[in-house]
Amino acid sequence: MTSADSDSALATDLAAVKQSLDAQQAAREKQNDALAIALGFKQPPLDPRQVAAEREKAAAAIAQRDAALREQAAENAVLRHAGRYGGNGTALADSKTFMSRVAKLDPSSATFTEDLGAEIRAAVESGPRFRTGDGRPANGSRTTAPPMGPGGASAGARQWTLDDVNRLPRNRKGAAQLQEAIDAGLLQDLGHGPAKNRR
Repeated sequence: MTSADSDSALATDLAAVKQSLDAQQAAREKQNDALAIALGFKQPPLDPRQVAAEREKAAAAIAQRDAALREQAAENAVLRHAGRYGGNGTALADSKTFMSRVAKLDPSSATFTEDLGAEIRAAVESGPRFRTGDGRPANGSRTTAPPMGPGGASAGARQWTLDDVNRLPRNRKGAAQLQEAIDAGLLQDLGHGPAKNRR
């Protein structure tokens, strides 16, 4: 065997030894990883498909949350502004048809309040169910102050609550209705009796 052949054989042997050592090192690392995962010290490798599914799930949850917040904001806006246009906020907020139109408005727009007001006015003009003066929304329950009968007496003759007062329109008509209720003795539970009883 020549010197060249000897060097070649040695190189081959060294390569084989290195390959064997590398394989042993890889096996030890794999075993160590499996042990660490089993003991909870290391997370298992993520499946790309699982990662994609988790991202889609998170995106859907965020979209659903944003939609719910947008819907709640729209409902709050309706309840807050309905009285300005003589609208029954509860009845409007309960109307799927009306709220579907409101949902198309952009709350971030500079004209949102104006656009919302136009929708409320249109609904109020469409029929009595959306008007504060009617006193009964679609579900038939009373949501505005009790109507005043002849002589200022309440049709139901019950004591008004703070909610009844807050539902009155903030204008001269509302002020007149409030005074009529006071004169009829319907606000005594709130500390406001008829003028003749005051000292």
